[in-house]
Amino acid sequence: MTEYFTFSGDTAWYRARLIEVAIMKLPEYWAFGYGMIDPGWGHLIDNRDHTDICNQYVLQAAYHGLGGLGIFVSLFWASLAGLRRTVGSAKTIFLKEAVWFIGISLVALAVVFFSVGVFGKFNALLYVLFGLSGSFYTPKAIKSYKLSTLHSATKARSSLAF
Repeated sequence: MTEYFTFSGDTAWYRARLIEVAIMKLPEYWAFGYGMIDPGWGHLIDNRDHTDICNQYVLQAAYHGLGGLGIFVSLFWASLAGLRRTVGSAKTIFLKEAVWFIGISLVALAVVFFSVGVFGKFNALLYVLFGLSGSFYTPKAIKSYKLSTLHSATKARSSLAF
């Protein structure tokens, strides 16, 4: 059925089977992942000697466990939320356009990562993109945090300790 919705039914089948095998093997790696090694799922997918993990979310989970996947997805959401706040308070058209370009790049990558896993230099560039999204926060966004509430909560906790 998937071959009718894609350009190549073989690659769609492989990606679907990869997700099935990743879910099937979840009890083996959910806590800490396999590390930066081949999980050895190739023979279960299509009898290859290696595993071609062509899904960034499966890659994150297989390498770092479900906690690592959660951090990766949270980083995406935090970046997009910060960019959304920044575009509303931006004073110049240049800043609004720059925030828009970074944001739309992150949204496009979030979709593309269902069929691509990045390694090496492209992985580093992804984190540069996350860093750029964090560099657009304005002082107005920083002032919106209630620092007095944070201070009083910390003070209350420290008085309970003694």
